[in-house]
Amino acid sequence: MNSSLKQYFISVFLSALLLVQPAVGAIPFSFWKTPPASGFTVSSTLFDGSTNSISRATSPRSDGATGLVSIWIKEATNFDKHNLLHTASGYIELARGAGTFPTLIVYDASAVQKIGWTSTVPVFNDGNWHHILLAWDLSGPTFRAYVDDTATNTTTTLASGTAHYAATDWYIGQASGGANFLSGTLSEYYFTNEYLDISVAGNRRKFDDGSAAPGHPVNLGTTGNLPTGTSALIYLHNPYTSFGTNNGSVGGWSTNGTLAPGASTP
Repeated sequence: MNSSLKQYFISVFLSALLLVQPAVGAIPFSFWKTPPASGFTVSSTLFDGSTNSISRATSPRSDGATGLVSIWIKEATNFDKHNLLHTASGYIELARGAGTFPTLIVYDASAVQKIGWTSTVPVFNDGNWHHILLAWDLSGPTFRAYVDDTATNTTTTLASGTAHYAATDWYIGQASGGANFLSGTLSEYYFTNEYLDISVAGNRRKFDDGSAAPGHPVNLGTTGNLPTGTSALIYLHNPYTSFGTNNGSVGGWSTNGTLAPGASTP
């Protein structure tokens, strides 16, 4: 390439830079380098299996047809049952079922079962991090479940209607009657009363980064608002000292016992 042609391309390039620079100064730093990360960090909180839980005496929401759950969990102790979510009289129960598999049971206000699900992908008793992602719309009805980004949708019960979200005594980490304490570590706990079609991979990437199973958490927004555009009902994101402080839209939660820091993060 001759010198005059080189000069031409150089002048074109410099002109382009002048077009994108601010009126008051040099080319901004962000033009040359990727901006720094948003500051999103992941922590984890250990539940001791005997005294630790998070609870709310009154209902966080009226009954409804839709639900969306994302929970990161690590558990290595072979206890009988671990409750990840439980309401009075068991209208809604997400817990360890038979063996090492999570199960979800949902009833309506008349105690008619609407969802009965047990994962075919194990979660409990191996000391590894796992990701539980569930979504339902009982107006269909439709139910979707992914564990470690693997579909496990088979239900024993699925019927149209509503879930009894108006039930009292919501507990995370134990049954409402005071048993079945969780012995394990939780991170990025999310629950809301909306539906997202998680059979679409792009919607699952709103909760995990898609790397090798189980993946890693992604930023859900300050109030858990990024997946659906609306603040989650429950979004527990804080470090262990304030893990029981809900970043979602419903206040009034209490921490029972003294939570501890998890040994690792997902």
